[in-house]
Amino acid sequence: MQIAAKEAKDVSGHSDITVAIEGTWQKHGLTSLNGVVIATSFYTGKMLGASILSIFCKCPNKMHNENCKANHFGNSGRKEVSGAIEIFQRSESLQGRRYTKFLSNGDARAYKAVNEMHPYEDTGIEKLECVGYVKKRMGTRLRALKLKMKWNKLSDKKKNIG
Repeated sequence: MQIAAKEAKDVSGHSDITVAIEGTWQKHGLTSLNGVVIATSFYTGKMLGASILSIFCKCPNKMHNENCKANHFGNSGRKEVSGAIEIFQRSESLQGRRYTKFLSNGDARAYKAVNEMHPYEDTGIEKLECVGYVKKRMGTRLRALKLKMKWNKLSDKKKNIG
């Protein structure tokens, strides 16, 4: 990841890097016990940081001890938020890089949390919207509207017949 961070700096020409943040989970939905959040360089496509999260705990009576593998103790829906915060908090100290542009799939919770923590005192973080995600949302809404219009036409025909 150090080499990938150096390459991202070389391509962008400075230490402020645009990253794509995405999480993936062991199972679909909010019931997954394990997951990972990854920061990928927008320009090189290489991984710059990762945060592995688990809410799985085998400790007796949930009394966590030093052998506990759980590292996320909140709502499952906040795993991506926690992972993004962890990645941003250590970006400067581990790589000497700042992730100043945040590309995500439309889920504003992770961006909002990272932006509110102000990881870089003198620099804000800009949110970039993924065009593919916008396209997907728009397509879903257009298909729903088309279906609704079709049903309205059928309903109007039934009224005129009856």
